[in-house]
This record gives sequence, C-alpha cells and structure tokens, in this order.
Amino acid sequence: MSALIETGHAHALCPHIPGYVHHDGTWWVAGPEQTWLAVTDPTLADHLDAAAATWARAQAATAAYTPTPRQAHHH
Repeated sequence: MSALIETGHAHALCPHIPGYVHHDGTWWVAGPEQTWLAVTDPTLADHLDAAAATWARAQAATAAYTPTPRQAHHH
C-alpha cells in the first residue's frame, strides 16, 4: 500500500488519519504487521466517504482563502 500511496494511486483519508486508505474504489484499514484489510462494512465505507468529502471541501476552502489586508497584519 505504501508504494501505491507514494505513486498517487491510493490516498489516505487525510494526513492526520493515515490508517484509512482509499484505493481502486475500496477503503482499506491498516492491520497488524504492515498489512491492509479491506473495509467490507458498507456503513463504515459510507462514513469514510463522507469524511473524505468533508476533508476535500475543507482543503479547497483553505486553498481558496485570501486574507483581507486587516487579517494579514496581526498587530
């Protein structure tokens, strides 16, 4: 999985939660001894999809943020 992440073919839920990775339409959870287990529970997969979408929206909002001149100068 590490090679897939490094090449951009798999993506962690977010940098702060690297134990959940999405690859080829499936979520994977980090298991013992550097193994990965497919998430087969549809409810958990839906929650992970929703969390990933929320993270993506937050990242987009942060990238689009331009502080006003007053916000840029912290007195």
